[in-house]
Amino acid sequence: MRGRRYFIIAILLASQTINLCGCATANNSNPAPAISVANETAAENGSTGTPEAELEGYSVKYKEELNEDEFGDLGIDEDDDVDSSVGTSVDDSGNDPLLYEAAGIYVFASGSGAWETRFTMDQDGTFTGHYSAQDIYPGTMQNGDSYEATFYERHFSGRFSIGEQLSDSSWKLIPEEYSFEGTDGEEWVENDEGAIRYVNSPAPGLEDWSQFVLYGPSMPEDKMPYADWNLFGIPKDYAIGFGDENEMKDVFLRIGKE
Repeated sequence: MRGRRYFIIAILLASQTINLCGCATANNSNPAPAISVANETAAENGSTGTPEAELEGYSVKYKEELNEDEFGDLGIDEDDDVDSSVGTSVDDSGNDPLLYEAAGIYVFASGSGAWETRFTMDQDGTFTGHYSAQDIYPGTMQNGDSYEATFYERHFSGRFSIGEQLSDSSWKLIPEEYSFEGTDGEEWVENDEGAIRYVNSPAPGLEDWSQFVLYGPSMPEDKMPYADWNLFGIPKDYAIGFGDENEMKDVFLRIGKE
């Protein structure tokens, strides 16, 4: 009897072991997906954007998720080692430390100096600047006023914030605000130093493009638009690229700090 009892107990123990192993295997073969509450709420509301909780530290509370093809060829390799902690935190003043480092005077200009768009970006991402260009040919306005030359200009202001990090040395810049003085296309003549015609004109590099990227000093030159640092006699520094959904076209160069 004793041997038979031990045999039955052994069978029962073996059965429990098999059941336990079978449950573990079933649970591991089909794990439940990890979905955040924020994502579920966004899905219920029909939103495809990134939850606000995942953007803590940005100057904007809500941003749309980037489509993987949105920026096209920005010169960023898929295998670049990206430190996601950079550009996503704020200091005691509420500013992104990267904006603090990148603050300064930025210029996009012709090699001959005939025109330029220049602005100063502060440590909070706000900027003010101007566009100026010259045309030395005389002419006559529709109202009959004659002029000796034409100056194209615009005074503007705005604000950038730091977006997604694209590589070790590049970040998306979000144009949060932009405005300019006067009316687009407005013309007038001033006679302070001869009759000069002025035209309120769009600032190249800012108003004609929709995408912006901040490049750090260590960004390889072959992965960003061509930049002639020798034009200003300065070493390679921060730059702001601009372009469309397919590629960056050109850059503003930082020529000095405030």
